[in-house]
Amino acid sequence: MKKEVVFLFGAESDFQKEYNRLLVQSDRAAERFYTIIDQSLNNISKYPNIGTVYGDKFRKLTLIGFELGIFYIIENNRVVIHAILNLRQSTKNIKNRLGVL
Repeated sequence: MKKEVVFLFGAESDFQKEYNRLLVQSDRAAERFYTIIDQSLNNISKYPNIGTVYGDKFRKLTLIGFELGIFYIIENNRVVIHAILNLRQSTKNIKNRLGVL
């Protein structure tokens, strides 16, 4: 059974910033990003445990072809997306953004 996917405001903002950044480069790059996000969210909805465990409560799904990860929490009948972050930044910055320091 598929779980509902819910974006927190910060995750929506992360998505929009990355999409806009890529759109400046090319329409094709932005469209590719959108497609990968859509496929990834569909997979998370179907298979919520697909992401690797990150910390005590999060899971992380790395986006193929991008240096980004989707950070989410599995709740009863839904998956809550907390952030879409660049994985090249320090672990400290990622944990700070997720509020797990």
